[in-house]
Amino acid sequence: MDFRILIRQPAGVSALARKLPLGCVIGTGKTVSLLIPRIGSNLYRQILEASRVARIDEEARIAAAISMTVH
Repeated sequence: MDFRILIRQPAGVSALARKLPLGCVIGTGKTVSLLIPRIGSNLYRQILEASRVARIDEEARIAAAISMTVH
């Protein structure tokens, strides 16, 4: 299904993620079912773009931190 998990994202990504409809996890014993509602392609594209920008920012912060620690 090509799911993506976004952990500790910036406020912009989190705000878009709050627009997602809630799904449901049903577990009985060893079987777990996930009920995941569909979302519009526009919201999906917005979330992907915001997470891409967040990743680029994070990589830039990491590179800056590495360059400051290397003498």
